[in-house]
Amino acid sequence: MRLGLSEEHGRTPSESRRRFGERQATAQPLLKTGDIVGVTTSIDGLDCAHAGLCYRDASGVLRLLHGSTTQKAVILDAELATYLGRVSTHTGIMVARPLEVA
Repeated sequence: MRLGLSEEHGRTPSESRRRFGERQATAQPLLKTGDIVGVTTSIDGLDCAHAGLCYRDASGVLRLLHGSTTQKAVILDAELATYLGRVSTHTGIMVARPLEVA
């Protein structure tokens, strides 16, 4: 699954961000604890600028477990959507789900 912003097709950045928010709201219920998240970026030459794991807490809030470069520790962010919105070069997410071994 890839969920991101696009300024193609004549969309303004604000229109792209609004549409991203709508897609993100649609995709969030599909994400599960343990899903691997790659944070996509607008930085040339990179597909993903950061990665972490999804964690859905007891209240159902989707959070991101990741290594913070600013805090120099592994942290559990308050909410995935909030984390994505804090950095202007974040454009979306790519998600991988590990398969259970039978």
